[in-house]
Amino acid sequence: MKTWYTDITIAKLPIMLVGQVICSIGTGLLVMIGTQTPTFKWVIYMVLAGFGDGMCTNMPYTAIQATFADESDTYIGNAIATFATLAGGAIGISIRENILISELISNVSRYTSTISPQTVIQAGALSLGTLTAIPSILLGLREAYSAAISATMICATVAICLSIPAALGIRQLSLKRPTEEVNTTGHMPTPVVAPEEKNGFSADTNGFTGGDEGA
Repeated sequence: MKTWYTDITIAKLPIMLVGQVICSIGTGLLVMIGTQTPTFKWVIYMVLAGFGDGMCTNMPYTAIQATFADESDTYIGNAIATFATLAGGAIGISIRENILISELISNVSRYTSTISPQTVIQAGALSLGTLTAIPSILLGLREAYSAAISATMICATVAICLSIPAALGIRQLSLKRPTEEVNTTGHMPTPVVAPEEKNGFSADTNGFTGGDEGA
């Protein structure tokens, strides 16, 4: 859909903004998930976030190709954009991992005192059931993990919202390069015929061409 829309409208800025808004809404809804959230709800939230992210993630690369006329400059621009994307992802993962661990340390102690936060961190979310067989304690551990994940999603939502003003700097340029001119009626213009080729004459042979040769 992203490629089709861009090819038809040649409007990178609107689709980037729409994608960022959808992604921010989906990520913001993920903040509200908890242990009692139905599966269909968080699936819809994840689809919204992923759909919005997919609409705008590659748009900067398209804008770079339309901005630089020199092909060598395009390579440099794409390299810088790729580096920024990978560096941003690595920094984002580090920040959210620290948030997750910090929130787990504070939340586990609040929900239960029988299991240490370090034990929960080492076990991971999928192995919480191996730490205790008491339903109330297990529910408390899951609530602690849910609150910690919500905190990381707040960080992601803020980052997405901060990227929206940056998209306003994208120039509105077209990647399409016209190969033939089309007149206002929508039909291809009549080819220009050289004077020497009119009436069957050729400049190379100084004689008739085509069917008139045998006459």
